[in-house]
Parts: sequence; structure tokens; C-alpha cells
Amino acid sequence: MVISARRIVLGMAVFILAAPPSTAAAAEIKALITIGVQSAIEDLAPKFEKANGHQITIVYGLSALLGKRVADGEPADLFIGTREGVDGLIKTGKIANRL
Repeated sequence: MVISARRIVLGMAVFILAAPPSTAAAAEIKALITIGVQSAIEDLAPKFEKANGHQITIVYGLSALLGKRVADGEPADLFIGTREGVDGLIKTGKIANRL
């Protein structure tokens, strides 16, 4: 199934706009993101970092391979994958549904 790039971009825009500027120490955010939305994320991530002072470390790859890494216990603050991959990780309790 193809990920709707528009849906991902909208979700990231909401994430960026909803996060208030931080007065606390900057955090490092680890993100595992499918290559299907790489160009949109490369546009949005620097804007998020500038607005919030947080650093995003992004690993791009195929959704199935990134999902396996999470299923095997690799920690990540953000996972963007295919619907099936995300649903599977939610069902097994590896990630929380935040949308």
C-alpha cells in the first residue's frame, strides 16, 4: 500500500506547528522514516529544529526493514512507515498510536 505523502506532510506540519518553542534544554529526537516521504521530511525537519531547538536524527529506509528494527527493540521517538507496518507495531505494543 502506498503511503499518502500528503497525509505524512500534514502530520509533520501539525507536529511542527503544535510543538511550542521550548525553554527547556534541547532534546535529540530519533526518527525512523520510510524513504517514501524523505523529500517532504527533508523540507520540514529543519523548520522544526529551528522553531523548537530540538535536533532530529533521521534514519531513512524501507518501511519493512525499519519496522523490524523497532520490533526487535530498537528505540525511536518517531516512526513513519506504511499503514500496515505502523498498525502491526501498534498491535504488538512496540509503538503507541498518537494520531
